[in-house]
Amino acid sequence: MIKIEEWYKNEEFKHSLVLGVIVGHEFLISHFGLLIEADFHFYNPFYKRFYSYSIETFNSLWIKSILGGRLGFNYYPFKKSYIMKNNVGIGLYLKTHLGQADCVEMNLMYSF
Repeated sequence: MIKIEEWYKNEEFKHSLVLGVIVGHEFLISHFGLLIEADFHFYNPFYKRFYSYSIETFNSLWIKSILGGRLGFNYYPFKKSYIMKNNVGIGLYLKTHLGQADCVEMNLMYSF
C-alpha cells in the first residue's frame, strides 16, 4: 500500500518497519495451545500516518500505535509436551491494537 499511494517516496522501507517488544506465553493442553501476547511498539510510523485521518482523538491513536496484542489457538498433531523437536502445528490468531481487532492471522509451524 505504501508504494501504490506513494506516501513516502524513496523511504518506503524505513516507514514500513515496526520495531517493538513482544511478551507472551502459551498454555499447553494436550494437542492444543492457547497463545496470549502483548506487543509494545516503539517505532511504528505507518500506523500513525495511516490512522491520522480518523475521527478518534490523538491520545487514543497514539496509544493504539504503541500497544497491541495477539490472542489465538495452536493445534499440534503430535503432543507438544512430549515432542519438543521436529513438531508441526497450525495456528489461528486475532491481532489487535488496544483491544480493537486489526486482522485474523493463520500460520503453519515447524519447530526444530
